Amino acid sequence: MKLTDKCKVDFEKWQKDEDWFENSSMFDIDYTNLELFNELPNSLKYGVYVDYFDSVDKEIAYEILNDEFEYYADKELTLEEARTKAIEKANEIRNEQL
Repeated sequence: MKLTDKCKVDFEKWQKDEDWFENSSMFDIDYTNLELFNELPNSLKYGVYVDYFDSVDKEIAYEILNDEFEYYADKELTLEEARTKAIEKANEIRNEQL
């Protein structure tokens, strides 16, 4: 579950600008370090990706991701597989916007 092209660059800038990582005492991890972030389980990365897509366009974060969950649920994918497909679709749409 990784972002690509212009969307990846935009996400990395957004991630460095966010201060919500500093407010988390639950984890002693520097989430602005992209290497560490990329090693997180997909379920944790998914939440951050949704926050990113929400910050640039709620329609992507909610409508597209919800549509993707419904679409992929019909294909009997696991939740992780559906999340990955949804992020891939949101990534594709965001790259087209940039």
